[in-house]
Amino acid sequence: EITQSLAADHNLRVDLPGFERQRQKHAVVSRGPTEAAAVFATGPLDVLKKSYHHGSEFLGYQTTEADGLVIGILEQQHLSESASASDGGPPIILILDRTPFYGEAGGQVGDTGMIRGEGFAFRVEATKKDNDFTLHVGRVVEGTVRLNAQARAEVDAERREAIRRAHSATHVLHHALHLHLGTHAQQAGSKVEPDRLRFDFANPEAVGRERLRAIEETVNRRILRGEPITWSTMPIDEARALGAMALFGEKYPEVVRVVTMGEFSRELCGGTHLDNVGRVGLFKIVGEESVSAGTRRITALTGEAALDHVRQEEDMLAEVAAALKVAPGLIGERVAALLEEVKALKRQAAQRRTDASPRVSADELLDAADTVGDATVVTRALDAATPDELRQFIDVLRRKSPARLAVLLASVLDGKVHLAAGLTPDLIARGLHAGQWLKEVAPIVGGGGGGRPDLAQAGGKDLAQIPAALERALEYVKAKLDE
Repeated sequence: EITQSLAADHNLRVDLPGFERQRQKHAVVSRGPTEAAAVFATGPLDVLKKSYHHGSEFLGYQTTEADGLVIGILEQQHLSESASASDGGPPIILILDRTPFYGEAGGQVGDTGMIRGEGFAFRVEATKKDNDFTLHVGRVVEGTVRLNAQARAEVDAERREAIRRAHSATHVLHHALHLHLGTHAQQAGSKVEPDRLRFDFANPEAVGRERLRAIEETVNRRILRGEPITWSTMPIDEARALGAMALFGEKYPEVVRVVTMGEFSRELCGGTHLDNVGRVGLFKIVGEESVSAGTRRITALTGEAALDHVRQEEDMLAEVAAALKVAPGLIGERVAALLEEVKALKRQAAQRRTDASPRVSADELLDAADTVGDATVVTRALDAATPDELRQFIDVLRRKSPARLAVLLASVLDGKVHLAAGLTPDLIARGLHAGQWLKEVAPIVGGGGGGRPDLAQAGGKDLAQIPAALERALEYVKAKLDE
């Protein structure tokens, strides 16, 4: 309510439905790996940790398929000896001694795929991590999986490849941001999904359209060069000595993985990557926004998703060109001409409304005004006046009577009630406020509004209550000046 009131004082409106949509979207993004946190918060795997000190061996840097042993089955956060296929119920968790599945970490989403063994098939719907254990979250879709069963783990390779494209692109984007914005544009977070990425970085202001275009072009030129991507493990001190970038505030182990792209990028990273920058295919920025003070966010697409986006834009452009009956290259020129036509038509319509409405002069309104103490109060309904015309009329009245004048005008246009209020500075000094005045009056016509102390506007929908609203307007001024 405070935000709405402050916005109204500056003639602004709060988009509450839009705010709620963005709040829910942020909540989903920020929720994180809750399955893993819930499992290990209750400690059901303490025994497993004692038996397997090194956790699950990750093989996903080299392959998307591997054989392993089922060393843990969790149903509703309890260890089980087996789990069978069912039509519903919550997902279960399988833990293997070795796996090619990448568990969600470092902003990269986890893998999906299948785990199969003798007499069972398990669909992996998400992969999480807890310390060194990989949690395959999903459902038994066939048969019964048992503890110590041999299993074949198969990652959805096509999806993994799309994730690798997006993750490798984040490193190239990081390089491009440093090149065009400066080295202060350090990574502040990321989300890497199949052919889609979200990259947060430090920057005090919005990145303009031209700079975004230059950043996108730099990334795509790096893709065209097709430089190799390599990785190696080394002590963290050695990695820092080589100039490898690390996330500020992030905790790293003594031995780290360094991902190098050509000669332009070297970062500490545990995610999965391509072996060549060229395999990203295409990079397309689709959004830039503020996350918080000093932090910006770029959303971009890679590979097939980027190509689909370009095709959709081309189709839309072709449809608009066909509707305007011009070639795609002439759309801008045609739209500009149409906007000028619209402006001219609006001016003509306003003139027709003025010509059709009774001629009411400022002098006539002042002559018919009420006197409240030493103040002149004009409350009047005008025929078919636009909100702009109401405000202009108030300005005319204040020029003619620059002291001790309060004006509240109403009109009906296109089936809606429009209200505007204005005050001279001396009445504002005596405690009147145009925005507060309208807040008292507008509800009577089924509406609301507000604005500055000297000028405010509002709207409503109950045409029959205009006389009552004007009467209330006069009563309000009388009461305020009698205080």
